[in-house]
Amino acid sequence: MKKIMIRLDEPVHTFFARLAAERQVSLSQIINETLACLIVAEKSIEMMEARAARARPGAMQQVLDHTAAHGLTPLHPEDAVPSDVNRGLLETRLREERSRQAWRRGSKQTDRRDEVQSHRG
Repeated sequence: MKKIMIRLDEPVHTFFARLAAERQVSLSQIINETLACLIVAEKSIEMMEARAARARPGAMQQVLDHTAAHGLTPLHPEDAVPSDVNRGLLETRLREERSRQAWRRGSKQTDRRDEVQSHRG
């Protein structure tokens, strides 16, 4: 661990000293924990920005459409499907998606059967 000297404004020092006393830890430890939390927060922001840069446009709308198609309520009122959305279209999309999922499950099962047979033969 590195040793450094820092100057703290009186209100900051008083705050950290009171917090350290409440938690029954040293002033050094409470400052170290606070800085560690700050670093984690900064790295989280960087990670979210990097993830946002890789995001596909429209992906969130697909999730919301899928949620609405299943009759689930959105997590936040602002995410609600507008009243002018064509419910028939949503139902059609739901049927299409269920067909695709059934087809995928069927093709995976066929692949597994082929794989098992090739191992036996």
